[in-house]
Amino acid sequence: MKLSRPKPSHLALTLLLLTPSASLLAADALASHEHGHGTLQLAVSGNQVELLLRSPAYNLLGFEHAASTEAERQIRDRVMTWLTQTPLVNTPDQACEIHTSKSHQDNGKASHNHQDEGEHHDESGAGHSDIEISQTLICQGLGDDPELGTPLPERFPELEHLDIEWLSAAGQGAIRLEHGQATFHLAH
Repeated sequence: MKLSRPKPSHLALTLLLLTPSASLLAADALASHEHGHGTLQLAVSGNQVELLLRSPAYNLLGFEHAASTEAERQIRDRVMTWLTQTPLVNTPDQACEIHTSKSHQDNGKASHNHQDEGEHHDESGAGHSDIEISQTLICQGLGDDPELGTPLPERFPELEHLDIEWLSAAGQGAIRLEHGQATFHLAH
C-alpha cells in the first residue's frame, strides 16, 4: 500500500488544532501535570489523522524520574517503542497505519524519531516528567461520523482519564474517556 504524503492543507488543520489559545494555555498550566490524566488531540482531514498525546510519564511508565536501573530502562524502552509503533487511535477494523511517529520525554531531554530506527538514548534528570507522542496516521475508510478507538486505557491502567479533542472538516468536539472506555465518535 502506498502512503500519501501529507498535504499543505493538512498542515494548516494540524496547526490550528495544536496551537492553543491564551485561555487554553492558562488552563493547561493549571492541569499540565496531573497523574491519572492525559490528553489526546486529533486533526482529521480525509483519511489522514494527525495526533498528539500528552501524559505524565507516571501514567505510562509507572515512574516519572529518569530511568536509573536496567529494569526501568527496559520498561521505558518497551513503552516508548509500543507508543511509537502502535496507532494510538484506530478504526473498528484496524485500518489506520502509522505514516510518521515521534516521541519526546522532557526530563531526559531526549527525542526519539521512530520512522526509520528503534534507537533509544539514556536519560538523566529528576522531577516530574511528561511524555509526548505525535503521529500521522493514514486511516482508510474514515466516514463522515467515524467511530474511533484507542488502546491507551487498556494498555495503561494508570491513565484514568483521557481527554480527547478533535478538529475535522465537519467540526470540532471533545470527550473524556473514563477508565474502561476506549471508543468515541467524531461527531460535532
